Amino acid sequence: MIWIGLIAAVAAVVCVFAARSAQGRAKALRRVETFTADEVNQLRTAAGDAAGPGQFRYGVEVVGAAHPAGQALTSQLAQRECVWHRHKVTHKYWETVRDSNGNSKRQERSRVVSEHTSGSEFLVRDRTGEVLVDPGKGVDQPEKILDTFEKGGGRGGGTISFGSFSLPIGSRSGTIGYRYEEWALLPGRTVFVHGEADDSTGRLVVGAPADGGLHLVSTRTQEELLRVEGTKERGFRVGAAVSAVGAVVALLVALLG
Repeated sequence: MIWIGLIAAVAAVVCVFAARSAQGRAKALRRVETFTADEVNQLRTAAGDAAGPGQFRYGVEVVGAAHPAGQALTSQLAQRECVWHRHKVTHKYWETVRDSNGNSKRQERSRVVSEHTSGSEFLVRDRTGEVLVDPGKGVDQPEKILDTFEKGGGRGGGTISFGSFSLPIGSRSGTIGYRYEEWALLPGRTVFVHGEADDSTGRLVVGAPADGGLHLVSTRTQEELLRVEGTKERGFRVGAAVSAVGAVVALLVALLG
């Protein structure tokens, strides 16, 4: 019983930290002001006049339509024109295992054999102008443009391929097939960007804050994101309270027993 109490105590601590993290993200979203693209560029110009080029760094939020900065990207699997894409290829296979009695049986397993996220910058354009955006670790709630499963070991000997993607796989016995999934941010899609405008490289780019603060590129609105973080915070706080009570009860039972 004491182990149950300890596990519940750890769960309570984890929930407390998760609630504080959600609260911190919500505070960051509320604290930073939303600017038009033209206003961000004007701030950069004013900073350059005052302190010289390459010195501008300021937390901003911008909302606008995503557009390629130059030539559009092409997603690797679905071959769709986009400004950002991510794919995942999952191998599903049978594995023979033995139970405690020595009897063997087959179990279905899966493992990710390929995962890739593009990192190219793109433009966010509104009615006043445009700013360059670094997607960082990825896009929140992108559109899923492909989800398909192919039975068997691939289309060719020792290689699986889909669109422009190919991967040598060698000989794999027990293969059921491969699941191909892909997400993309398509040109013209409205995005909300929270980050830091920085021109230290000579170009003005909205990306991850230098101090490690919140960086977010999302197809959801700020209001939707705030609702999500609020729900997370409340849920984790309830989880922390329940886990804490469970830990106390379990430890008391263990001590009194």
